[in-house]
Amino acid sequence: MPVSNNEILEITCKLTFGSVSAIRNVYHVRSSAADSSTNAYICERIAEYMADVYAEMQSYLSNNLTPETIQVVSITNDEVLGEVPWPVGFTGGTGTANSYALGVAAVLRLLTGYRGVQGRKFYGPLTETTIGDDALLIPAVMTAVLAAGSLLLHPIEIVTAELYFGAWDRVRLIFRMFVEAVVSAVPGYQRRRKQGRGI
Repeated sequence: MPVSNNEILEITCKLTFGSVSAIRNVYHVRSSAADSSTNAYICERIAEYMADVYAEMQSYLSNNLTPETIQVVSITNDEVLGEVPWPVGFTGGTGTANSYALGVAAVLRLLTGYRGVQGRKFYGPLTETTIGDDALLIPAVMTAVLAAGSLLLHPIEIVTAELYFGAWDRVRLIFRMFVEAVVSAVPGYQRRRKQGRGI
C-alpha cells in the first residue's frame, strides 16, 4: 500500500537480552510526500536506517543483546505494513565486559522546539566499561549515542517521500519533528512497561 503525504508510521525495534527479556524501542515518523513503493520496500529501507542508528552504539552494548525484528505500522491507516529481520548492519551488541542490570542505559533526549514535547530513548544494557568512576558515561559512549541521535534528526529516504522522526501525540493527533539531540552524562534506568509496549 502506498504511503500518503503526512502519513504517520510507528516503528518498533524489537531486541532481546539473553533468552527471556524483551526490549522495545518505539519511534514515530511522518511522510513528507506520497510514495508508491511497496510495503516490503518501505520496511526494508526503514530497517536499514534503524540498523545504522544502532550500529553507532553496538560496541558499548552488551553482547547478550540480540536484534529480533523491526515492525512498521501505519498509525494513520491502522495497518501493519510489515515486520522484517534486522539487516546485517546491526547484529547485536558487541561489548564483552560484564553487563549492568538490564535497565541501566544511556539516555537520549530528542527535542522538538516545543515546550514539554520531546522524545526520550534508552539504549542498553550497557557494559561495565561504559561508566566511569565518577558514575557518569565515559565520553566515547556519549559521542556514540549522540551520533545515533544525529541520524534521528535526518529523514529516511524512500523514493519520492522522506520519513521524518518526531514526537506523536496520540490524543491531540499532533506530530512534532525532532530538531535537536541531547545526551545525558548520567545513565538512566529503563522503566518496565506492559508486554508489547516499549521500554
